[in-house]
Amino acid sequence: MRLTIRHMLFTALIFGLAPIPLHAALAKGVPVKVVITGPGIAGEVEIVSPALLNTFASGRFEQLSRMMGKDINFRPDVDLGEGYRIDRYLVEGSVWDTLTYYRDPEGGEGYILYEGNESIYSRLKGRWYRATPQADAAMHQVLKEYVKPRIVPALSPNLVIVGVPVMGVITLLITIGLRSHRNYKARLAA
Repeated sequence: MRLTIRHMLFTALIFGLAPIPLHAALAKGVPVKVVITGPGIAGEVEIVSPALLNTFASGRFEQLSRMMGKDINFRPDVDLGEGYRIDRYLVEGSVWDTLTYYRDPEGGEGYILYEGNESIYSRLKGRWYRATPQADAAMHQVLKEYVKPRIVPALSPNLVIVGVPVMGVITLLITIGLRSHRNYKARLAA
């Protein structure tokens, strides 16, 4: 039986791709689940809605064509504050990759730090991107729904009840002290 070069290349290709796990081959697919955690979110937000999941697909969420900076140590020169961790699952029970989303403090499209995947080397790991307009809108929708506003504690009624009389006593003592000091100076001058 004579093997042609085409048959040998086909066989090499099949055996060469065999060790690649299926979920690695599907890396550009739509995730089956996305989990978001971060400041103001109680626990985690799990996204399974097909419409939203489509927005979180690799290359649809982060603008791969807009990588920021060529240096791995690049960081945007704006104060981003705390970010939101996004875990994308291509198969249930196994995180495919992780991103951190930061709102743009100047109101533009958000910033994304690609954290990558622990088990697969990625030259994109540690790189910064801008969110696509659709991704930014999706994140704003999710954050609006799930981020609880930080509540500044109000003054305790007990503090007001105790504080007002204490401030009155302090004011009275200062007034008495100033009058005593004036009287003392007047006696010395006389």
